[in-house]
Amino acid sequence: MDLFVEKEFIEEFELDYDCSEHKSEIQRILHSVFTEFPGIRLFLNAPVSFINDSRILSVFSDINLNITFEFDFGSHFNSRQVPSFQTLVFTKEEKSWFPELRKQGALCFSYQNYERKIEKFINDTTFKVDLADEENIPVNWNIFQFLKQNSSLIIISDSYILCNRDGQKIKNNLVPLLTKNLNKKTPYTIFVFTEARKEDIDSKVGFLNSALNGYQVKLFVFNILPQFENIDLHDRILYSNYTITDAGKGFNLYSKKPKNSQIVSASVFEKYTYQRFNNHLKELGKYVDKLEKSDHEAKPYRTNTKTAFEEFRKILFC
Repeated sequence: MDLFVEKEFIEEFELDYDCSEHKSEIQRILHSVFTEFPGIRLFLNAPVSFINDSRILSVFSDINLNITFEFDFGSHFNSRQVPSFQTLVFTKEEKSWFPELRKQGALCFSYQNYERKIEKFINDTTFKVDLADEENIPVNWNIFQFLKQNSSLIIISDSYILCNRDGQKIKNNLVPLLTKNLNKKTPYTIFVFTEARKEDIDSKVGFLNSALNGYQVKLFVFNILPQFENIDLHDRILYSNYTITDAGKGFNLYSKKPKNSQIVSASVFEKYTYQRFNNHLKELGKYVDKLEKSDHEAKPYRTNTKTAFEEFRKILFC
């Protein structure tokens, strides 16, 4: 995760947090991001000496060593640099370059609106759907509306999402999941990890690309092979830039029958979900590396394009 934080924001936040007897839930969440989340790259428009003046920054530097000081936000973002897939920006005032950044999936906050906007984001992306409740059948695809904003990356790990059997048709499941929830003005990179056969995968990918005509989508499919030791991609999960959504029986959700399963979604503003996201991404990266290097005798289908391996590695180094 990349954090771009103005010195003025930290000063205001720290003063309010330390002086408040009744801290809001969002204040506590953001304080946790600043002081407890590992593996963050921090960009500050402040000198190195600011560490001595800020309690929060001092704690942050104990667990995260990747800090860039005296960073020029305006120059960087006005030059239309593409942000990493997890980019959070905190400034004292709203900036003219916020709208363009948001189109590319960044979360941007000013001191005046961060509590309201973070609360809304958490409310929109944190939910549970009981699929045994007849009121939730058939599933309303709009529960994935959070993909329309603040998303540029989607990873789906589901062995059966492209099987296209009766009751699991692509046109009734993956297609509406995407077409009803993607923004046509936003470029997306989509990775699908699933079981695939050489005989029919090209036609399935072609059908998907045709259904997504009009959307700005780069689609990559990786085959889930059973022969790799110490790697198990069993669970059915959808990842976006800042969320993890679990579906017990997978994302072939079109059904008129209740089932003893559920859909659970959470955001990376929760430390457990943030660390889980990073752990899963590492495992998926290991799998992609092994898949690329595999030379199985049967030469099973690996991916729809050789560039998929490098494209996935790009997000690992963001």
